[in-house]
Amino acid sequence: MARLAQTAGLTDVQQEIVSTVREFVDKEIVPCAQELERGDVYPADIVAGMREMGLFGLMIPEE
Repeated sequence: MARLAQTAGLTDVQQEIVSTVREFVDKEIVPCAQELERGDVYPADIVAGMREMGLFGLMIPEE
């Protein structure tokens, strides 16, 4: 599975966000991604995990 875009030049905080999201994806999504895609489902537990991580409503500066 493809990885996120290159992360060169990100701040330490940004690198930590990317690392945390990668860990979550590897643990929670990758193992069942094909099944989720085939079933066209949007599992509430995965969404809840993303919400707990604060991924909804992230403020990303334009620059």
